[in-house]
Amino acid sequence: MTESATNVRVRAHMTAVPSTIAPWASVGDALKRFESASFRHLPVVDGDGRLRGMVSRAGLSAADAADGRARSVADVMDEGPFVAAPEDDLGALLERMDAAHADAAVIVEEDAVVGVLTSTDVARLAAMRLGRGRPEFLPSEIRKRILRAHGELRTHLARVDQLVSWLRDGHPESAATLKSWARELNLLLKAHMAEEEQMLLPALVDADGFGPVRAAALREEHALQQRSLTRVMTEIDAEASPEGLADRVSRFVEDVRRDMDEEERLYVSSKLLKDDLMPADYFGG
Repeated sequence: MTESATNVRVRAHMTAVPSTIAPWASVGDALKRFESASFRHLPVVDGDGRLRGMVSRAGLSAADAADGRARSVADVMDEGPFVAAPEDDLGALLERMDAAHADAAVIVEEDAVVGVLTSTDVARLAAMRLGRGRPEFLPSEIRKRILRAHGELRTHLARVDQLVSWLRDGHPESAATLKSWARELNLLLKAHMAEEEQMLLPALVDADGFGPVRAAALREEHALQQRSLTRVMTEIDAEASPEGLADRVSRFVEDVRRDMDEEERLYVSSKLLKDDLMPADYFGG
């Protein structure tokens, strides 16, 4: 591993907020998920959001071809995928993956799946180490990744909404689960912001003459959101009343939805992130 790959954190190059699937889902359902997306690996998580394994597009296809019965994901998943933390050294993880001929690792923080590191991510890192300077994402690819992550976050928000409804309907036993899901949402949001700063900020800088201003504004918004997340999670963890907990989490969810809607309007529009844009300094400006 060369010196340029040392002191690099996994968080900087993982795919944040990955799609996941439940162990009880059928092999057929899992294959349909792959058919409608560009990813090749799915972490398998249980109802509490805890990692149970990993399935790949190739592995599922082989299992389906060998046995056409509608088996569950749990029957064919890899129960011992590579696992790393977002703050782990990237070079050390890549060496472990290379030694085992593994092409993906699940990134876990506080028992929640917050990312996946794949061979595609590693290839982009290799391109950077060859002197290309930045991850080679086209603006349209960045937009697709951000919008896909937003879709996954909205799915998580809908599940949190359901728990809030149960709590308000007189099921106080759901309070602990709601707090757990709120903590997982907090981690997913932090991972997503880290991915945006890795990919989206450089794309915004290069988009047009106002790019540096937009990038600075997004960076400031992220700083405000990080401080807000810390405050909100402290309040949620300390809340003892079921009614108060439901209200606090509901406001949290609405704030996240509003922030994503605003971000998509200001920073992730198809008019802004286009592949045919010239760099801002193309004409010496």
